[in-house]
Amino acid sequence: EAGSLLLVDESSGESVFEVAIGPVGDDLIGKRLPAGAGLVGKALDSKHALIENDVRSSEDWFNADQKTGFSSKDLLVAPLVVKERAIGVLEVLNKKDESPFNQNDLELLTAFASHMAVAIENARLYTQTDQALASRLEELSTMQQIDQELNATLDIEQVMSITLEAAWRH
Repeated sequence: EAGSLLLVDESSGESVFEVAIGPVGDDLIGKRLPAGAGLVGKALDSKHALIENDVRSSEDWFNADQKTGFSSKDLLVAPLVVKERAIGVLEVLNKKDESPFNQNDLELLTAFASHMAVAIENARLYTQTDQALASRLEELSTMQQIDQELNATLDIEQVMSITLEAAWRH
């Protein structure tokens, strides 16, 4: 009936709903769960997928149903693990046919979570590399501009003025 992708905010340790589908999915985007909270926190801490059929009877259940109006019954949670670090979870709630989740469901979601973790980490690394490259290109462009200005004059005072002005700007 519903599913979510939560990513760990590295600064706070909270789990943030990045994608949520289902009857109340739009209301969950951007919402946060405290670090270690509920079954999501348990899956993140253990780095193992888990099945919790009849979540209301679980002592680890972080009940958000009262706030959202959704009725959670069964939950399947798989952590996204990259290099021994849990970066988030993929969770699904309530099979449409109302049957409980089983080991086959767990294995399937774990496989999806594994591929998703690699894709998210690759995207993060690509973004970091792209940002570093853009910063370096900006530096090189500035140096090229300074070089052109310096080569345009042989006057030592003007050379010093250009150099100081460039240093002041950057």
